[in-house]
Amino acid sequence: MNQTMTVNRMPVRVWRRPRVNDIELELTAPVGRAPEDSLLVEGAQGLQTLSAGETADFRALGADFFVPRALSEYVASNAAHRRMIRIPRGFSAAEPLVITLRLDSRAPAFSQELFIEAEEGAKAKVFIKYYSEDGLACEHTGIIRLSLHRGSELRLVKLQALGEKAVSTDAVEAVLQEDATLGLTLAELGGARANASCNVLLAGERARLALDALYIGDGDRQLDMTYRAEHRAPRTEAEIRARGILHGTSRKVLRDTLDFIPGAAGSRGREEESVLMLGSKARNISVPLLLC
Repeated sequence: MNQTMTVNRMPVRVWRRPRVNDIELELTAPVGRAPEDSLLVEGAQGLQTLSAGETADFRALGADFFVPRALSEYVASNAAHRRMIRIPRGFSAAEPLVITLRLDSRAPAFSQELFIEAEEGAKAKVFIKYYSEDGLACEHTGIIRLSLHRGSELRLVKLQALGEKAVSTDAVEAVLQEDATLGLTLAELGGARANASCNVLLAGERARLALDALYIGDGDRQLDMTYRAEHRAPRTEAEIRARGILHGTSRKVLRDTLDFIPGAAGSRGREEESVLMLGSKARNISVPLLLC
């Protein structure tokens, strides 16, 4: 049974006419059973300890800003893959862990949940790639949850390169403790429609975030992206940078928010976007927001 839900995309309500406050998601019930080879893990030895298991309570931590309970329950109930990666304390690897997720005709609609925990002082790189068969009408729904302990460093690259008939709904949640550093590169390069969000909670003193968003809109592609950094501790730093190209009759909405909560004394943030418009029929909506 398909499920439709409305998800709030703005920390505060703005003018209704551009239709950027909310987004409506229509999620397709899983069709078929996703085979084990639809998720491939390669790379850094010592990190390939993936297993289904309990994850941190992100709702209690307050990091689930763009993942309402209905979406969490949908993914938990329907996930073809629920995996956990724990990066051990003090671990460091030069090569990245590469996770490849591929949709094909055996399971054209399925969801996945991935939890990555970096223990104290751990350093790692993770590369996540989404692909699908050419010409396949498919749908992917995924949640990635990141927990970075004190002094840990994680570099995560997510490449969404689904086919031209695919629909992608993807959410990233992260909690950073004291002196933790998170580098994110989120690339939305495929699919007929992409709904992407990221919410990072800078919970510990001197936590740092660098988020780079990349996108391409061609044909009649629809892109909806929402990124937010919440400064909750003193002397935290966050930078959100977006770069994109739009042409054809594509439509793109980007919301990026820096939210300084009481107690974030001495914190700094920066947000910027550059869009290259290659056609008069493409539509661009940018909603930069600073809350203090």
